Amino acid sequence: FQSVWKRVRYLLGGVDSAASVYAAILRWGCRSGKPSIPSETPSEYGSRLIHCFPKLKAEIAMIIEVFNREIYGDIATGEQALGRISSALRSMQSPRHWPSRLWGWFGPTEFTDTQKGELKWQTRKQSDQ
Repeated sequence: FQSVWKRVRYLLGGVDSAASVYAAILRWGCRSGKPSIPSETPSEYGSRLIHCFPKLKAEIAMIIEVFNREIYGDIATGEQALGRISSALRSMQSPRHWPSRLWGWFGPTEFTDTQKGELKWQTRKQSDQ
């Protein structure tokens, strides 16, 4: 019965797991000009998103923490936690954050130093040279 309830909630627009919210963060980041790097852990990606969108630090950090607990800690996410991270995701998707998301496409960009494997930051102008 519980799996049926999860499916109904998902179809009605609710979230059924922290993993589904993290998947939404991956789509949000991609649409904001900051797609995940295949070798990046969720924590590393969250840190990079926080660097790019500091006003959303609390929301991003909460979602990543709950996701890590669910996936790596094998701890079931309760209804209250699902509600909080769902609310955090809705806040991130709010039109009031669209200007900063647009800046994600035109602002500083990051790249990986292949010799050191470190994530570095540069401006778009520097990357065009």
